[in-house]
Amino acid sequence: YAFINFRSVEAANAFRDRLHGQILMPGEPPIALGNAHTQGLAANLYLHHQTLAQHANGQLSKPLVLREGRVVDAAVVWRQISQRLTNAEWNEVYRQAAATNGRATPAQGTPALSSGPRRNV
Repeated sequence: YAFINFRSVEAANAFRDRLHGQILMPGEPPIALGNAHTQGLAANLYLHHQTLAQHANGQLSKPLVLREGRVVDAAVVWRQISQRLTNAEWNEVYRQAAATNGRATPAQGTPALSSGPRRNV
């Protein structure tokens, strides 16, 4: 399995339209592409951020994050993204995560849902 985060819906649709159903190697089944349940880099990293420290120790397989064609540390990217999110963006991250795993509450160390200033819980 692979998950690719595109910068636009149009880019994702163009990629899917070009590759869906293609056969990469003779005798192999065609590629099947679809939309992930969780949309967006922030929401996906949120779902995995509690295990990113374990990934650093090589204990688990880890998300591969590319920026401008270069592999970057997913835990570092998560820290950078999580510090910049607005309340509205956090609410969308939580909504996406809840839609994926039924968990609607913020994880430890992430801002609480509120209409006021961000605060850590």
